[in-house]
This record gives sequence, C-alpha cells and structure tokens, in this order.
Amino acid sequence: MSLKNKTCLVWDRGLYTYLAQKLGESFGKVYYYMPESSPYPNSKLSQIAEGLETIERIDDDEVWKVMDKSDMVFFPDCYDGEFQIWLQNKGYKVFGGLGSEKAEMDKVFFFDYLTSVGLPVPKTYRAEGLVDLLIHLQGKGEKWLKRSYYRGDFETKKYRDPQHLLPWIDMLRSKIGRRADNIEILVQDPIESEVEIGYDGFCVNGEYTTNSMMGYEIKDKAYLGKVFENTPEIIQKVNDEMSPLFKNLGYQGHYSTELRITKDGKAYFIDPTIRAPSPPSGIMCELYENYAEAVWEIANGKVPDLIPKAKFGAEIILVSDWHENNEMCVTFPKEIEPFIKLKNQTHKNGAYYVIPNENDGFFGSVVAYGDSIDEATGKCLEYMEQIECDDYDFDPSIFDKANEQIMTGARFGVEF
Repeated sequence: MSLKNKTCLVWDRGLYTYLAQKLGESFGKVYYYMPESSPYPNSKLSQIAEGLETIERIDDDEVWKVMDKSDMVFFPDCYDGEFQIWLQNKGYKVFGGLGSEKAEMDKVFFFDYLTSVGLPVPKTYRAEGLVDLLIHLQGKGEKWLKRSYYRGDFETKKYRDPQHLLPWIDMLRSKIGRRADNIEILVQDPIESEVEIGYDGFCVNGEYTTNSMMGYEIKDKAYLGKVFENTPEIIQKVNDEMSPLFKNLGYQGHYSTELRITKDGKAYFIDPTIRAPSPPSGIMCELYENYAEAVWEIANGKVPDLIPKAKFGAEIILVSDWHENNEMCVTFPKEIEPFIKLKNQTHKNGAYYVIPNENDGFFGSVVAYGDSIDEATGKCLEYMEQIECDDYDFDPSIFDKANEQIMTGARFGVEF
C-alpha cells in the first residue's frame, strides 16, 4: 500500500513528535499541530516540532485549512475523545482512543466496569479531600494513591506511612490550592503479584491486532517485548472482557494494558493505556515495517495485519534531571537516528533540542529490535552509549530485571 498520495494531520501536545516523524516517512505530507489552550501562550512550546524532517509544524491560523485537506487525523494522546468523535461524525478518518479514552481517564468508571464483568479489582476507597485522605490512612499499611483525569496533579503515589506522606501532602496542597478540600483520591490495597506484564498492540472497536507485543516494563526505566502471533490466554481473557466496552464507546488506536498476576494466577488489570504508550510506542513504530499503513487502516475502521521485522523489541527510557526545567541539546551519530525517539523536540543549527513540557525530565527513549533477546537488548545498550546530553546516565544491567520477570511469566503461559 502506498500512502504517498495521502495527507495526515497529527494532533499532539509535544510528546509524540517521533510518531509524526515515522508517519512522515510514508505519507505524502504530514502536518503537526499542538493546540494551545493557555490565555498566555508560551513561545517556548511553539518551537516543538520545528525543523524536523518529514513533518511540517503548523499553528492555530492554519489548522482548520489543513484539516479540510487532510485524509486522516492522528491523535496519539488522550483528552480529545469527544472531539475525535465529532470529527468522525463529520466524515473524517480518525486514529485515536475516541470515546474509550474514558476508561483511562476516569478510574472510578474503569474499576466499576471491571467489577461488572467479573474481573478482579483491589479494595478501593474514594477519599474526598486531603483531610479525609489522612484520616482514612491512619493506622493503615502500604496503599496506592491514584487520581482520575488530572494527571498534572500527581501520578500514582505509593503510601508507606504518615511520616513519608506529609511532605507530599504539603506539596500537593501548595500545588492545587483550595481544590485540596475536595479533591478525590482513590486509595487502593496493594496487590501481591508475582509478575507484571501487558498487551501492546492496537484496538479497533473491540477487536485486537495479532502479532502484537507482550512486554515487561522496568518501571520508568526500560521495556522488553516479544511479538506473539496469538495473545497468551491470561492476557487475552482481559482483552475479551474489555471488547464490549470498546465496541460501544468506539476505539481506533494504540492500546496497552498493565496486568499484575498473583501467585494463584489471578490477573489484576491495573491501568489501561488508551493512547500511544511510553514505552513502548517508540519501538512499535520501528518494529513493524507497515506501521504507517496500519495506522491508515485503523483510521478507516479496519484491523490491520501487522508485519514485524523481528521477534523482540527493547526500549530504554531517557531521563535527565537538568531537562526537567531546562532546554537541552541531545547529540548522537546520524546512523542511529532512527532508533532515538525524542519527545518535545526541535531541530536547529544542525542539532536536536528537547523542550521542557511538564514531563519530569523524561525526554525520549532508545529502541532496538532483534530475533533474540540478546540481540535486541545488546543493540539498545550499544545505542545508549552513543548519546550525549546533560545530567544523564543509565544502568547497563537494566534488562537483567526483565529477564527475571520472563522466567516468572512462563509459569502463567507467557513463553518468551
């Protein structure tokens, strides 16, 4: 399939410039747009995606003209589900989470649905405000604190004891102000799991792609996945239970799951990712030789046949404390450029720069694939050693932790 006569509009907020670049290798034209909703627009963010080969950054004064001449609109992230549905109803071809993004953004809705279809859910308390949260946690042991929709408030937080929590409470109160009086925080019991694994593929209105990856994430550090022609039963069962919801709400995009499997083989669905996952979307767009063509088919409501280049994919997360608040230059040899996936990037004066965008210093990833675990991870580590930037380091033994999970996963039918 040739896409050289097709135009794609990417609607993003900076995190997925590398996916736009990948689409630009196949589509005749790819436009990149970042919606700006602040009453005081930030010129720093306006440079994201400028100077990148294969794509063209556009601004507010151009987006609707471009929309009308685009053959499809690509949404790699959340927060635009209703807009996606509106576009689809107007006849536009749309790749994105559509109405199903509610499952990721509204955790109460998600856990209620899991309960309705008989999937296990850890005991959950809905705290109303920080005072109620502190009262509820008195005398309690380890818990997990979660927030719906407003990811900018905080990501999932582990509770150990009041002494460790109180500084975090002070920070959150300062950050959100009077909202602290009634903020809803979900408090969940921990799950004593043997292994955590997930599905990483695509969903088309309740149907899933074959030749998808199943992978292990070393949290916020690395990912190791394998292409499975057929999804292992313990993972497929969860996908099957979610299918009716996704068919009803609409879904045409990336889809990933996080499952924690207990000693007795019970799979807890912790979080759905109704967007391009980070990781492993970086390796996914390189591992599949027909990634762009698959995106086009999904936007047209069809389940594509994914064509993998290799059996295994590896990805290492790039984080710099310096980058959390500062623009940063990232350099690497030209020959490994396809395997460096930068977020919030711009290209100027012959170099790549990454722009801070409330992502806690996370500025991209390094990816590699191979027909063995050693080949994929070895290449990934080799590429990592060639990156130069400020305040950045990595652990060369990082994939050893994934190998431990692989041995455990085999007990539950996930054979690597």
